[in-house]
Amino acid sequence: MSTRTRARRRTTLRLAAAPAVELVPLESLTPLTENPRQHGPRDLGYLEEVLHRVGPARSGVINEDGVVLAGNGFRAAAMQAGFRQALVVDADGQTPVFVRRRGLTARQKDELIVADNQAAALSGWDRDVLQAYADRNPDVKHGWTDQEWAAVLAGEGPVEPKAGLTDPDDVPAERQTGIRAGELFELGPHRLLCADSRDAVEAVMGGARADGM
Repeated sequence: MSTRTRARRRTTLRLAAAPAVELVPLESLTPLTENPRQHGPRDLGYLEEVLHRVGPARSGVINEDGVVLAGNGFRAAAMQAGFRQALVVDADGQTPVFVRRRGLTARQKDELIVADNQAAALSGWDRDVLQAYADRNPDVKHGWTDQEWAAVLAGEGPVEPKAGLTDPDDVPAERQTGIRAGELFELGPHRLLCADSRDAVEAVMGGARADGM
């Protein structure tokens, strides 16, 4: 057997003592007051929706006092989603910690893979707090190029959507158009049909079956 083959074999570690695991109230984990990462309604809402569909499947990091060092957005979204308890596992930083999530369907696995990356992309940075961290500990800049660091501090990159020119809840006044009943419009991946909804499902779905009505 080659060295490479032996390296790939899974081994079972026999620990001198099993890691301590606690079930604690989620609200007892304290959010970080100086969090350089900003979480707005959009990314928290997205995380909450994913939690409802997939369930918790990742972990955060807390210190000895229960302050959340990593995963503040996850904690906030879990609270919004109605979760009230959390598992806390003691770790010493010597062994990576992974969560084995059982019972996921194929669709849930797909959602989890994408959501874990998209959630971070939707949040932003508090530039003042981020700079304060760098001022007292320059090591936080490791992994950034000078150009990337400058761009973040300048406010470049992902931003929250800006308000439009009109109230999104306003209903336009009725007006005459040339649209006739039965006309179907394709809007990218969407379809809009002018018809009575009671007998238009087949046309607007293009023969596909809806997951729900």
